[in-house]
Amino acid sequence: MTLFSLFAAVAAVVALCLFALWHRTRRTPALFAAACWGAYACWEAWVQWRMPEADIRVDLLLFIPVLAISAAWALLAASRSRRGNPT
Repeated sequence: MTLFSLFAAVAAVVALCLFALWHRTRRTPALFAAACWGAYACWEAWVQWRMPEADIRVDLLLFIPVLAISAAWALLAASRSRRGNPT
């Protein structure tokens, strides 16, 4: 088992955490980030299933910045909603 084969499982866990964050805060960026991470988990599982020997992954040049920015946006939006809500 390679390190890349774990990425799909890790991405699925991150997607579930972001979905839980959306469920708690109801902030749209958290739902968007959860959808992005879920789509990436599906994509990564498919790539590992179809091409397990793929060692050069140019698709990650697109995915990694989108995932990082969407997750940061979701966390920022959630922290702003927590500051405004004292409960």
